[in-house]
Amino acid sequence: MPTGVVTFDFTDRDQSVKLHRLYDNVDKLQNRIAAESDSIEKFNLQNELNKVHKEITNLRRATTASRDIHTALDEYAPEQTVVVNEKNYVSAGIKLLGAYNEETQTKAIYHCIHCGKTEYKRILQKGALCSCGNPYHSIIDKDHGSYTLAYEPIGFCTDQNVDSSREEKTVKHYYDIRPVLLKTDWSKHKDINMCELITSGETGNILFYNVGNGHGFAFCKRCGRASVEYTAITSKVSVPYAVKPGHKRLWGDGCEANDNDIARHVVLTGNHPTCYTVLRFKKDAVSSKFENDEQLVYSLGVVLKRALALSEGIDEGEVDFGIKQELDAWVLFIFDTAKGGCGYSLKLMNPVLCQEIFDLARQALEETTCNCHIEGGACARCLIDRNNYRYSYLLSKAKALDWLNHQKNKAIGLPAQVKASSPSARVVCQPLKDIVKLSVTDPEVKKITLCISDLTDDNVVTDWSSVRSEMGKHIKTGVSNGKNISLVVEYHPELHNSLTEKLPFINLKDKFPDCEVSIVKDLGEMKTAVIVERNTGVLRYFTDKDSVLSFSNNWGKNCHYVFVDNNRVTFNEQKEPTYVMSPSQVVREGLTHARTFQIKNYFSTAIAPFLLNQQDTDMLVEVLKGKHVNITFSDMYVNSALASLMLVYLIKEMKQLFGYTIDSITLQLDSPKRKCYNDRYNEWTPINMNFSCKEDADEYTDNLFMNVLGIEPEHSFNDANHHRWLKIETKDGGRVEIRPDHGISGGYKSDSKYLNLDSLNGSVNVVRNNEDVLYYVIIKKSDA
Repeated sequence: MPTGVVTFDFTDRDQSVKLHRLYDNVDKLQNRIAAESDSIEKFNLQNELNKVHKEITNLRRATTASRDIHTALDEYAPEQTVVVNEKNYVSAGIKLLGAYNEETQTKAIYHCIHCGKTEYKRILQKGALCSCGNPYHSIIDKDHGSYTLAYEPIGFCTDQNVDSSREEKTVKHYYDIRPVLLKTDWSKHKDINMCELITSGETGNILFYNVGNGHGFAFCKRCGRASVEYTAITSKVSVPYAVKPGHKRLWGDGCEANDNDIARHVVLTGNHPTCYTVLRFKKDAVSSKFENDEQLVYSLGVVLKRALALSEGIDEGEVDFGIKQELDAWVLFIFDTAKGGCGYSLKLMNPVLCQEIFDLARQALEETTCNCHIEGGACARCLIDRNNYRYSYLLSKAKALDWLNHQKNKAIGLPAQVKASSPSARVVCQPLKDIVKLSVTDPEVKKITLCISDLTDDNVVTDWSSVRSEMGKHIKTGVSNGKNISLVVEYHPELHNSLTEKLPFINLKDKFPDCEVSIVKDLGEMKTAVIVERNTGVLRYFTDKDSVLSFSNNWGKNCHYVFVDNNRVTFNEQKEPTYVMSPSQVVREGLTHARTFQIKNYFSTAIAPFLLNQQDTDMLVEVLKGKHVNITFSDMYVNSALASLMLVYLIKEMKQLFGYTIDSITLQLDSPKRKCYNDRYNEWTPINMNFSCKEDADEYTDNLFMNVLGIEPEHSFNDANHHRWLKIETKDGGRVEIRPDHGISGGYKSDSKYLNLDSLNGSVNVVRNNEDVLYYVIIKKSDA
């Protein structure tokens, strides 16, 4: 069986003519040497012959390429265009080992659709039976035939009767290359993480076969010419034109092949020596039954392959997978794509590493932003990619995630501190938001309590109060379905010293008129996250992670499992935060209704008309007119050109409107929580998307301040916290503070691209996304 390297002979007509001239020359020289009696002349002729042989060798080497069997079965297969040295060569046929022999070079693949057994052998037997007693079927056409003919090429070649071309556009065929595992011995399996696993060890073999477009290939046994089959029909009429009787050989004149010499609907095979691990998935940790769902196992193959590559720090192309039906289960085999294997797939046999890979797979699915786990199927955000889109019908995010969550539930032990606080608690591998999504639509649920903590400093109240945001939509859905929605907010006064820090928590009951709102002192060491009440009882979901209960759409983020019990809990009330009204200070809060505007009109178009009245504007003039000011800005989300532009031109517009002089600008942009990167950044990226790194973002911000305002900003050593604010302070104690709840550019986008970065200015248009954008404005008169 051919293994390892497969060649591609791309000899075209010109090279073929040259090659045959050289062979003719060899024949002439050999005849002359045989007839020559003079030893000196014979020696000279032999040297000349050696030179011709060397030319032939060099020409053969120059017209031959090679690839591994897996790649060659796709890229060199019949009708593929192969580009070599800027020339296009079309593969037209296959080469077998030696002259064609029906008995030694024709094999068959037998497949049992009952138990999944697959056999690969030379015997061609119609009506053959599997060892389970059921008839075998063709592997590509289950309704016709007991087997599929298979040929093992050692190489592929062009039609030497035609020339190569230099066309820029070429046709790429996407052939279906499938791996098949011929042998599995479960007597030596290991029970690991709700699976049974076996391995090939360091020596194993995977059989690959190319089924073309799904119907195989037609192959001339006499000359090797081959063509893709485009129909399942086997008749004289349906024979592909390239191999119809009367076709030309791959070299020379017409081929003498007749109808019986054309093999129909064959697959091209190759043996790949490598290592692999086979998994069959249990329905439960203590069950002896296995998952027999093809869609589930294929979906798990996609995510586990990706997770294995991520875990090992390798490219996804270095491992691959296939699935195989057995009598009582669909099994998954993951293998190394390198010849001989590198051992990556064997890592699954290590229980700790295996669990890490399962965790990575589950986490990757949970972090996808699609709703396929609710709506069914899969999409490009979760499972579908360029390698598996033909099998999109075999992909289900919900099924894969359900099994991985179930597996995690069996794999996680209950921490000692959880046992101490709630002996009856158990682990649930379900994201918090999914619990909420299901609860707001569950007809049995009467009341849902959502808990929030101020310990995260991630407070964007409009993410909860706006029906356009994710959490706001969940609350609206629950209320619309007749649920009693309660919000419990953990509030620590000592963490909120300034008015800016208090503002999100002031008048919460007015912001959520359809909910019961209570402010409490402490949610406990084990933070209660959700309480779901039914007529049959209560489920309390709680966590040991403070960071997941933020007052924003990040609520529940990165929380892949929670604990649950049936306990009812009570909380101690906390005094609501307030602020003292003062004639020398005004506090305004409001949503902008501006849909689109130019950046240079940010304040006058998007903020002032919706928050400030004439008296407020007069106070701004009183506080700022003719004053020298120091400006401080804090926001860890200034990571895009749009954010920088909106910040700088907001300051410039207010300077023009209120006539102040800027003495200094201090920026607090950095933070351990700051995430500024964009792997897909290029010149066509919209400017509301991040720069590729924070250094580029900060450099652009600094240059923009210098170019627009003529001031070089200073960068503070203090970290930017989640409270975003722009402070304009006068020497006599006056202060104007603007707090954009979503960040300086949050909620906006622009069609401008980074391609025009150097020419962007205040004329750039921005458009508000379909979400609410909240602002706070505080104006304080001077102390004088």
